[in-house]
Amino acid sequence: NERELLLSIIAEIEDSDVLCGWNSDFFDMPYIGKRIERVLGAKYFAMLSFPMAGKPKYREVEKFGTLHEVLDLQGRISVDYLNLF
Repeated sequence: NERELLLSIIAEIEDSDVLCGWNSDFFDMPYIGKRIERVLGAKYFAMLSFPMAGKPKYREVEKFGTLHEVLDLQGRISVDYLNLF
């Protein structure tokens, strides 16, 4: 179920310094963050960042004239391959 999937994501990234994906800044990371907040709560949402590094924060970014919400992790690096490409 979704709860188990989200807990698996948190467990998988626990020892990761860098998270990367294609268009992850504008889709994957904000989506996963919102689902974790809604399904698991604030305690688990904070686990997306390293302990003692602060909670993840949302911010708005303009891309091609449209505002998008991105998720900034604290203590982890999030790399979007689309930006690198």
